[in-house]
Amino acid sequence: AAAPAPAPPRPASVDLRAEEAEVERLLGAGQAAAAERRARELGARHPQHPLGWRALGSALLAQQRDQEALPALERAAQLAPADVSTLVALGEALQRLGLASEAELAYRKALGVAPGSLAALLGMAALRLRTYRYADAESLCRQALAVDAGNADAWLVLGDAQLGLRQVDAAVSSFQRALALRPGWIAAYQKLGTL
Repeated sequence: AAAPAPAPPRPASVDLRAEEAEVERLLGAGQAAAAERRARELGARHPQHPLGWRALGSALLAQQRDQEALPALERAAQLAPADVSTLVALGEALQRLGLASEAELAYRKALGVAPGSLAALLGMAALRLRTYRYADAESLCRQALAVDAGNADAWLVLGDAQLGLRQVDAAVSSFQRALALRPGWIAAYQKLGTL
């Protein structure tokens, strides 16, 4: 009997997505250093593909190595200028580094590609909080909640925006909603404890 024919090779994009998913799994499991190693391996094998660069940037962000994450995310954005996940991660890195104008541009690009992107709306809302634009932050949170009313992060940021607007009762309600959605969340408890 003849040996069975070998399986056709998997497309590179499938392999890359699987490898990126593994990096995301490691990040979700709190194994950022392992995720970084996998992302570096992915990038070394596919230096002209944005997934490896984005995965590396995400792994570095998870380790609070924002300055190192920035070039990786900028490279990913060059290779895939319409990738929302990359633009959001780039915005986060820029925001953490205090580059508010550049962060806003990254979030605006992400929202231009995907106006209902929850991550981009929340990133922009957090940026608005940092720049004391509370009404803008509140509006962005409401847009995010229209996308996903069960998002605890959106309720928490909304509460912060309401506090900035001196809407204390509304803020308490938002923080309580965040806590109901994510029981035991220390950040929500802390915010409620200050009111």
